[in-house]
Amino acid sequence: MMGRKGGGILRFFFLKRLSADARRLVGSNTLFIAGLGLSATFINVYLWRVDHSLFPLILFNGFLDVGIPLAFVICGFLAHRVKEPTLLRIGIIGVSVFFALLLFAGKAAAHHAIWLGLLFGLGQGFYWYAFHVASFDCTRADARTDFHAASGFFTSLVGMLAPFVAGLIIANSARLTGYSLVFACTFTLFVILFVQSFRLRHGPCRRTEFAEGFCFARDPDWRRVWLATVSFGLREGVYAFVIPILVFFSSKTEAGVGDFGLWTGIVALLSYGWIGRIKRHELLKRFMIVPSIALGGFACVLLLGIKPMILTIFGASTALLFPFVMIPLTSVTQDEIDESERSSVRRAEYVISREVALGVGRVSGILLLFIFLAIFPGVHGVLIVSSILGFAYVLTSVLIAKVTYTDRRLGPMR
Repeated sequence: MMGRKGGGILRFFFLKRLSADARRLVGSNTLFIAGLGLSATFINVYLWRVDHSLFPLILFNGFLDVGIPLAFVICGFLAHRVKEPTLLRIGIIGVSVFFALLLFAGKAAAHHAIWLGLLFGLGQGFYWYAFHVASFDCTRADARTDFHAASGFFTSLVGMLAPFVAGLIIANSARLTGYSLVFACTFTLFVILFVQSFRLRHGPCRRTEFAEGFCFARDPDWRRVWLATVSFGLREGVYAFVIPILVFFSSKTEAGVGDFGLWTGIVALLSYGWIGRIKRHELLKRFMIVPSIALGGFACVLLLGIKPMILTIFGASTALLFPFVMIPLTSVTQDEIDESERSSVRRAEYVISREVALGVGRVSGILLLFIFLAIFPGVHGVLIVSSILGFAYVLTSVLIAKVTYTDRRLGPMR
């Protein structure tokens, strides 16, 4: 439990520079990621186990990525009547129902990939909408990089431990029994998070003007951020489920997937921790092109096959360099939204617009994978698409480097 001083153990590291509300939000998000970390990594492996086909995985993840921005839009319609913590709890309930249905469906889950993916996406979308809007209320512009570094640090910590523990449970259980146990543990964690969410602060309810988040002609910087987010989503949408499957193909066991998550998480943990100590945050934005190019180069090693050494090189480089892209993108996006009175008042509209951009990128990446698999069936097509999309962050970094916050010269809304 986190008390008036901001939360006991969570005061370590750079969290001491955050407000108590921001620390509570980091703590809640850590618990959410822990729940997802236990099961989300293995959902795609589970679907492969019961169907032995990549098609249900593509359907599940495609509709997952449709459901998330759809939930953001629904939240926008509800925002003037429902407060953020309530929307967050709706998301938690949605994700919990998803895991309950997954337990109930058992081996038939692959035949319901569309609806399961859509439900999972809607649940996550409600949660992430509330989280992103609340993160504005809990942080100042000068502490935003600290907030994302802290959040990334702790989510990396649980993100590496949870898949490792889940992998051990599944690998040492008979048939699919381990999956049922892990999904049940995840369900329990979300019940705890539901109770914890009543301590989160909320902002005022107001009506959403959706057009405000898509006024690209008035604010060229927001257009650059939007397109950068689309480019970011191209890689993320495919890598989120392809990499665990490739690791599973290589190791032939869920424990191998857990081990991969553990040591890559350790590397990411160190990377987030180091970024949190950097004082000149503008340097991260200016030089994010370097890790972006490096990430693309390391992605090309996948063309050499899914051998353990190849995946080790890819995993280590991605874990080390990804935070140097993720944190500047997230910080610049929030700073761009919060740069003037006009945009800061309409922050929910910009959050929705950003998520739509991310969804467009994710779904586009998955469609590209689907097309390539029609031409190059099997793992070979997956490796080709993964190597191509590895360079998507280069465009992201180029666009983010051009953001100059020109809208700060504008006065109050009229």
